[in-house]
Amino acid sequence: PAPELHPARTITTTNKLLQPASGYYRSYDLTIPAAGWKEMAKSVGRYWYSCDVAIEGCDSSYVPMGTLTLDTAGEVEKANLATVLQTVEGGVRFYAAIPPKVNIRAFVTLFAK
Repeated sequence: PAPELHPARTITTTNKLLQPASGYYRSYDLTIPAAGWKEMAKSVGRYWYSCDVAIEGCDSSYVPMGTLTLDTAGEVEKANLATVLQTVEGGVRFYAAIPPKVNIRAFVTLFAK
């Protein structure tokens, strides 16, 4: 079954660059919901949990770059959130060793390959 995706809030949008093969696409202000974490059948390194957050029009061809806000830094540290993220069909995937107990705010920018 397809993973449940949680909606994202767009903070800035721009048109795709004239060179569609590569470059900046869009930036997003996301909430990673505490209730959205799912245990994976196989770990990714030491990360056993993932959370997919929906981004309209996103697919696995984009390269994500993200950062988390400081207001939840303590919870991020406790959960050992991964420093990597991945685009999936319809959104972006975050990883954690332990599911965070609070919603986490993240800023994600997508780049076209």
